[in-house]
Amino acid sequence: PNITFWTFVQLARMLRTQREKAEEETLMALQKELRFSDGETEEFRQVFRYWVRLMRDLSESSPSSTARPKSQQAPEELSRDGVRRLVRSLGVSISPINADALDIQIQSLDEENRLETAMLPFNAFLRLM
Repeated sequence: PNITFWTFVQLARMLRTQREKAEEETLMALQKELRFSDGETEEFRQVFRYWVRLMRDLSESSPSSTARPKSQQAPEELSRDGVRRLVRSLGVSISPINADALDIQIQSLDEENRLETAMLPFNAFLRLM
């Protein structure tokens, strides 16, 4: 079965649209579950994206960095270190007990149940908030 390039492009666009619609529906359900308004969710998204960029820039500028080349398709995820830095930037001191509680939350929200290398996508970050 031969498929033309333009047929392939159309199918790829359909799959992308379908995936984006599913992601949007998931986010809307989570927003409703957490009782966040559209404005609050958008503010959290802006904070999340700021910290993702900041942590990516920090890791790329580090002399011992073995970071991958920048990719436009890289998933937006915030590391455990990024979450801790975000919390400290809010003026919240993290006691050892609170650090353990935060680590438990982060690990439970990580898709692979990691701790040291935990990465949170936006939906998990929103749940953490």
